[in-house]
Amino acid sequence: MADLLAGRAAQLDTLIRVLYCTKLVTITGQVGIGKTFFVKQVYDTVSYPIAAFMSFSVSGQISVESKEAETFYIESVTMPDAINILDGIGAGSKETLLVIDGCEVAFETSTALVEEALARYENMRIAATSQVALHIPGEICFELPALSLPSLSLLPAWKNSTILMQAHCSCRSQER
Repeated sequence: MADLLAGRAAQLDTLIRVLYCTKLVTITGQVGIGKTFFVKQVYDTVSYPIAAFMSFSVSGQISVESKEAETFYIESVTMPDAINILDGIGAGSKETLLVIDGCEVAFETSTALVEEALARYENMRIAATSQVALHIPGEICFELPALSLPSLSLLPAWKNSTILMQAHCSCRSQER
């Protein structure tokens, strides 16, 4: 996992600690910054008795994955169905982690789902991803910054050559 999270391991540790102390953490950041990958690592790393991963699609459907015990399933559902699925896996009966990805895609639906889940399940923690904050009381925003590129001097020689060649080709194509 360390190789996959190069430059993000400390942020992952911090977010996990924050999740144990608060009910709602929203990971915010620019498009393509790695919010989904990052929150998936959180989901795969933490050990809550009950955990579910929900992802919003542009059509408003919610993809649901649960890793409670040996159970694993994926469905496209609507918001009321998502609450029924959470009820079905025993959400809130024990410490529960709900990860909700892509909240900006269906902002009103995702905020309604978060508010309903927090009101319904006392033992629930939620990690959400969105380009913007959800503006729900008690929310902690965790901005995922862009990773800085390493100095060329720190890269192996063949990578330096590749980067320089790409830059050269890019400049040459712009000259034409």
